[in-house]
Amino acid sequence: MKFVAFGVTGDLMRAKVIPALEKLQLDVIGVSRKPRNEVNIPSQFDFVQGDTSELQTFLDIKEKLAGEEALFYFCIAPALYKEALLNMKAAGFSRDVKIMLEKPFGRSGEEAEELYALLKDITDEQNIFINDHYAAKDWVRELGELHTEREAIAEIHIRLLETAGVEKRGSTYDKLGTLRDVGQNHMLQILKQLVPLPTPDAPTTIERTQYDGYKDTKGVAADSETETYFKIETRAGDIKIILEAGKRMPENKKEVELIFKDGSIKIFSEHSNKIPEYELLLRAAMAGDHTLFPSIEYIRAQWKFIDPLLEV
Repeated sequence: MKFVAFGVTGDLMRAKVIPALEKLQLDVIGVSRKPRNEVNIPSQFDFVQGDTSELQTFLDIKEKLAGEEALFYFCIAPALYKEALLNMKAAGFSRDVKIMLEKPFGRSGEEAEELYALLKDITDEQNIFINDHYAAKDWVRELGELHTEREAIAEIHIRLLETAGVEKRGSTYDKLGTLRDVGQNHMLQILKQLVPLPTPDAPTTIERTQYDGYKDTKGVAADSETETYFKIETRAGDIKIILEAGKRMPENKKEVELIFKDGSIKIFSEHSNKIPEYELLLRAAMAGDHTLFPSIEYIRAQWKFIDPLLEV
């Protein structure tokens, strides 16, 4: 099976995906708008120069595949998904084709439904993999082992704080914001390991703000109101939940703090995986295993909680 990688020059691809592809020794076709001599990808990768906004790109890929089975991996800005999928549909691939997309899946629940309907026009449901790599992190999965302690939890604090700013992602990030970028997916994926997601009618407050200098970032609108930090306080039953994420924070901190009814505290924090998460995810997707991928039902539940907060 071939692995067709879009967004092959992106930061995520270079840092996590390409090392996993090399480790797994997958047969890769990299796709980029730039010519091969301007793209720094492993020499053993095959290559197609093209843009996801152009039908010809997908026709060229189809010709190169020559009927061989493939997994299409989209590591591109979410705003580009719809046009890319429409062109893929027009190119007429077999319904056996597998498709894997990075988070966030849509910018709203409505958009997520539109994308999912389009995916089902291209391939069968079992071939769709919507990725949230936090589901493959060891420390997040460890939270799922707390079955006997959940009734004793009084408060859950989840923090995803970074000292880095938006940096070179200005134009992409300004269309998303922190709530869509990590709140709708990573944070709720973590919370899922502990309690059912809060419902839209759960008592909830939210604070959203920007760090100083964000509007000076290339690609960011001068009048942008996109948040780079948020803090949500809500409840799941009698458990208080605080979700906090932001950029340009005083420290890097990725952790879950559990405060128990007896006053004791337990903290789970980011640590290295025994097996890098993208090795697990790519191997699973190639094998058709959905264990590490959130279902469309769960993604719907995520957006039902987040959509009203985006409207505030």
